[in-house]
Amino acid sequence: NQNCLRCNISRFITEFLFNVFILIVCYLGRFVFTTIHFDFALPW
Repeated sequence: NQNCLRCNISRFITEFLFNVFILIVCYLGRFVFTTIHFDFALPW
């Protein structure tokens, strides 16, 4: 069934892009956090 295959591929691409987006957000968040951590004296 061609339609089912295309649906699975689109879902796979969506999940893959979502995982990449989460990775980028986590990486940028950690980078920003370490930069802010050096700017302000946090209690920990």
